[in-house]
Amino acid sequence: MTNTEFHTELDRRLDKTGTAYFTDAEKDAFLNDALYEFVLTRYKEFERNEKARQDIAPLVRRVVVKTGSTSSGDRKFFKLEGVPRFMYILNMAGIFKDTCNGANIVLDYDRSLTNSDDPTPISDPDPATKYDLFEQQEELIETGSSGTVTYSQSVMNSIKPIQHDDWYSLSDDPFNKPTDGYPVYRVAGDIGSRRYVEIQSDSNPLAVVMDYLKQPVLIDKVNDASDTIELPVQTHRLILDIAEKNMLSNVENQFRTQVETFNYRENIK
Repeated sequence: MTNTEFHTELDRRLDKTGTAYFTDAEKDAFLNDALYEFVLTRYKEFERNEKARQDIAPLVRRVVVKTGSTSSGDRKFFKLEGVPRFMYILNMAGIFKDTCNGANIVLDYDRSLTNSDDPTPISDPDPATKYDLFEQQEELIETGSSGTVTYSQSVMNSIKPIQHDDWYSLSDDPFNKPTDGYPVYRVAGDIGSRRYVEIQSDSNPLAVVMDYLKQPVLIDKVNDASDTIELPVQTHRLILDIAEKNMLSNVENQFRTQVETFNYRENIK
């Protein structure tokens, strides 16, 4: 559906005696509340069933983070604010050097230059705007990579999330110490309340690949009447159902407040 068709369908559903009038801007607001409510509900079920996966599949994106070499010290950070319309991390993997069992791994850093739907590279960081992290560390270093990059004698290992209360004890745990074969990450905020990812491993990853759920493009009939939402057709009626319910609830609450105010005034006379 286009944004205009969403509005037309809402008007048809709400076209009854006694229903309040809503402006286009108000209808956009209710539709966007419904859109986010739908996406967040499906995200909770994302890995449980195929329906949930397909309903929000268009919002799944991949980014390739350009990082420094394994000899660049303790710099194992990258910012999430630079990830386009970021919402939630779905999975993460790192490219690590392995001279014994490694193979050639190819990453394309420029695919997004021709198609905005393709994986997007992140350049990290601009030294002039680097974060002031509470750890007093720097972010992962940009290598200046572009186009197709081949990492020889390397492996791609999954980077798993770790609980914050286990973060500092890991280095003393001989059985769960993070390594290049078992790297871990956590998400925190810097003193400017900007989110970043911190990685623990033996060495810095040569690159980080992250799949994530992005924010949906908002419905805006006022400015983009002919635009369509990103989610598949089977979700449109469900989003309309949520918006209709919220709008009717809003009207009923306003009426209830008016009645309660009237009764209160009558009772105190």
